[in-house]
Amino acid sequence: MPGYHETTTAPSFAGIELEKLQQLQESFAAVTNLATIIIDVEGQTVTRPSNFSEVCRLVQRTEKGKEFCDRSDKERTDRASLTDEPVYHMCQCCGFLDGAVPIAIDNCRIGYWLIGQCNALGVSREDLALHAKIIGADVDAVLAAYDGMEPMSVARYEQILELLRQTVELVTARR
Repeated sequence: MPGYHETTTAPSFAGIELEKLQQLQESFAAVTNLATIIIDVEGQTVTRPSNFSEVCRLVQRTEKGKEFCDRSDKERTDRASLTDEPVYHMCQCCGFLDGAVPIAIDNCRIGYWLIGQCNALGVSREDLALHAKIIGADVDAVLAAYDGMEPMSVARYEQILELLRQTVELVTARR
């Protein structure tokens, strides 16, 4: 995808049926068990959040947690913008795996499909408890939510990211 550039002018999400995109996102989240949301190049949400983890919700309720999450989101979209390829990294907040797939139409980047909030990197309960304490989150609630998370391997996450890349290309292809 080299040669793509960002734009806030046409083309945009205006040519995409947002409710159908939301339904696709919901199905993707249900099948993959990952959190997902689509944002534009300015970082504004295009779709409603799907399947956000309770751990991340609790963390983002704190000022410090939200700051870490926002910084981490910006880092992954910046990397995706530089490479014009799907990227993933360790979230600066919880250590979970997060990724971004650039969305482009007619060689113009219009946004990013973000996925993640999974513990593919083996964050321990102890590390998460310490982090929750540092940012002022309810440690017991964070750990209870953590205990309900399903594990995922990095290899599986990479497969899902590739599927999402192909899906984005198909959805944004001009007919």
